[in-house]
Amino acid sequence: IDPGISSMKICYIANIRLPTEKGHGLQIMRMCEAFALQGHEVSLLVAERDNPIKENAFDYYGISSEARSRISISYIKSPNLIKWGKIGFWIQGWLFGEAAALHMRKDWPDVVYSRDHIILLNMILIHKNLVWEAHRGETGFAVNTLLRKAKLVSITYGLAHMYEKLTSRILIAPDAVDLRE
Repeated sequence: IDPGISSMKICYIANIRLPTEKGHGLQIMRMCEAFALQGHEVSLLVAERDNPIKENAFDYYGISSEARSRISISYIKSPNLIKWGKIGFWIQGWLFGEAAALHMRKDWPDVVYSRDHIILLNMILIHKNLVWEAHRGETGFAVNTLLRKAKLVSITYGLAHMYEKLTSRILIAPDAVDLRE
């Protein structure tokens, strides 16, 4: 995301339960907070799932009041097929991506951002400004197809090196720890 642009609408799509006790929930919320503190309007789309955590995501993750005013969270209905294993995960991810695309059409964003390549693959025909944040080193047809259209944010130099044969549009932005917490 170009820091020279004063304000954009960013849609962060995450096929997760939120809030969650897992680390990816904190990382996603901190990314949304960072985008918001740069002056961008952020719409976070997450899956609507049963959740034992009743606290709202902003309080749970301690998101600053300044950022809260620029972040909206929408819970998207999609079937929970993860119990079917890997095939269920792929089908559920695809259906969630379709539902997210329909939701976005209400207020089309400037940028679609996600850690999930399946969701972004779902968007390549309908959106031109896609950003994939790579965490695990996925490969194959879906990744190759996505990287022809999307920009890549790599959390490690190793992942960036792995993908440099597929795209030159790579930003290396290592994950970090907030020592204050």
